[in-house]
Amino acid sequence: MFNPEKCFSGFTFVCFIIFTMFAFVSNLNAAYEDFYLCSDESGNEYNSAVTFWFDKAGYSDGWYWGYSEDKHEYSRHETLSGEWAAAIYYSGIYNNTSQWLTDFFSYPDWYTYTNFNQDSQYSVWNNYRSARSKVYNSDVNVTIDYNLIDLGEANYSPLSFIDANGNSAYVKSERYICLLTYTIKNIRADHNTIQDLRFFQFLHTHPTGTFSPAEFSSYSTANYPDALKGYDPVYPYKNFRFDITQWGTDPYDSEHVDWIGFSSTVEPNHFDSGDYVGDYYEPETGTHIRIENKSLNDEPSISASGAAGAME
Repeated sequence: MFNPEKCFSGFTFVCFIIFTMFAFVSNLNAAYEDFYLCSDESGNEYNSAVTFWFDKAGYSDGWYWGYSEDKHEYSRHETLSGEWAAAIYYSGIYNNTSQWLTDFFSYPDWYTYTNFNQDSQYSVWNNYRSARSKVYNSDVNVTIDYNLIDLGEANYSPLSFIDANGNSAYVKSERYICLLTYTIKNIRADHNTIQDLRFFQFLHTHPTGTFSPAEFSSYSTANYPDALKGYDPVYPYKNFRFDITQWGTDPYDSEHVDWIGFSSTVEPNHFDSGDYVGDYYEPETGTHIRIENKSLNDEPSISASGAAGAME
């Protein structure tokens, strides 16, 4: 529940990409996204170390990594090639199911039939390092702030996970990290309060290439030292310690593993380790369905082709 005259802005996530090697290169373009953040100050995404595409609802199917001598000695390629999407639920919401902020998922292609609308106006500034977009329905307005953080060559944020033996471990992020903050405001004309507000973040990745979905997804709460501490605009004193981390092995090189994930400073009420498997239509089962039904499974890890994860 929150006051109709105030904003609730406790949902801040960071997106990570990490590579040990990369062998398969994809030159597919992001589909349906509206704008991007990139490390190249001129906005040349093809000359950028990283590029994060988004639609106006914060959805993405296209994150890209470029060549670097010390970290990634391969051509620019897509790294997400999956789904990054958010959903909201509250008492009285349309159809009594969690509503995706975006209206469309790309490959497999399907419409969400959400009751959220995307504001046609969005802004990108700070040399393609910052952006803002909005979605809304008759009850709430959601403002999404995007910021590309450069931790520098020597710093990193830990992507923590639970290994096959049940032990906590981590890998080091790359220097560029995308920070997203969702600010939700009650805009009801009758000023009635919003009750039982729930926010969901979903991630399904293809870490080693478009045709190689994640084989593992893990939820971890390990509290390692983190160069990102202080970047959360709501809780600057907290670490980004609540992690969903996904990884997979290159089908052409068994010693080659790529990692990707997201993290929050706020402990989720629930989390999910599941799957998202489909080629042409919306998958009939999986983590995304449990988001819609508000029934995350609280499983800390999964080993499965097409692994997916979520937080509430």
